[in-house]
Formats: sequence, C-alpha cells, structure tokens
Amino acid sequence: MNKFKKILVPIDGSEHSLLAAEYGASLARACGSEMILLHVIPDPGASFLFPPNKDGETSEQLVRKHRKQLKKIIEKIQNQLSAYNVILKTMIFTGDPAFEICRIAELSDVDLIVLGSRGLSEIKEYFLGSVSMRVVRRARRPVLVVR
Repeated sequence: MNKFKKILVPIDGSEHSLLAAEYGASLARACGSEMILLHVIPDPGASFLFPPNKDGETSEQLVRKHRKQLKKIIEKIQNQLSAYNVILKTMIFTGDPAFEICRIAELSDVDLIVLGSRGLSEIKEYFLGSVSMRVVRRARRPVLVVR
C-alpha cells in the first residue's frame, strides 16, 4: 500500500524550499506519488509583509513584481525536478502562507507536507515565527521539515 499518494511541497525560491522540493520529488518517485508545488504570495493587505521599499513601491506593486519573479522560480524548480519523472502540479494562492499551506493540504487531501526549515524572510520569521513551525503546529497532515 502506498502511504503517500499526494505530497505537498510549499516553495518560495529559498535554498531550503529547493531542498525540500528535491526531497519531496525523491519521495514521490519512490512511492509513485503525485507532487503538488504550492507557492503562497503573502496577502498585500498585511502591509508589514510588503512595506514600501526605498523606491516607494506600494504593497500591490511589490506583489505584481513578486508574481513576475515567481514564474522564474517555478520554471527553475520544475527543471530541477524533471529528472525525478514524477507527476507534478503547481498551485499559487495569496494569503497567510502557513494558513494557506494547511488549508490546501486539507482541500487537496495530501498525505504529507514537505517543506524547508527556513524561507526567504528571516526578519519576518523573528516576529511571527517561521512558516514551517506554524505549519507543524497547525497541520492535520504529517509534516516533514527539511534542513
């Protein structure tokens, strides 16, 4: 019996999320599982996540820029994972990353969440707690944190 039919891997382009994606792909190949790459764009309404930068860009402008960069991140990860020859789906949502990861894990009925131990925003993590730790606490699905 295949215990992991669907594996959810949240990605943000950080080195840790790339490692988690490779680990998830390795597991998916070994188990014959489907793998879902999930990227959550932080909600622009949370202005402290996207404060105006030195160029005066608003949170909405920063989210648009983020979406453009996201295409490159996803292509890079898909190319990196092509050697694993797994069924790969990609999802993009906007909201609180930890909440959305847990929500999508439930809605997609995944058997495992594989995520990196650190993401792109260490300052935000200092104040809010890391996304990975919040997912570990909230998720109703097994979580594997990759270092």
